[in-house]
Formats: sequence, structure tokens, C-alpha cells
Amino acid sequence: MSPPPSSNLRTYLPDESWFRFRPRGIHGAPHTTRVLVWADAIANAVAGPGAL
Repeated sequence: MSPPPSSNLRTYLPDESWFRFRPRGIHGAPHTTRVLVWADAIANAVAGPGAL
């Protein structure tokens, strides 16, 4: 399985105002985005498109 194209990553980027603390750094918005992208890719691979 390969990750979604990097050009689509901005689609998954959460709004920084959603974070209680500074949304940058190792577990900030970029990390959250990667987790959401992979969760979506895995759900689609396991359960079919649109599963998540």
C-alpha cells in the first residue's frame, strides 16, 4: 500500500484553532494530518472506499 499523493495532504490538514496547545511540533497539526491520512487509507483498503 502506498500513501495518498502528497498534493492531497492539505485536504486533511486540521484547522489550527482546534488545538488547545501550540499546533506545531512533533505532535501538532502536521502529525495529526499524517495520522488522519493513514487512517483513511487503511480504512479504505480494509473496508472499502468511504469507510472512514
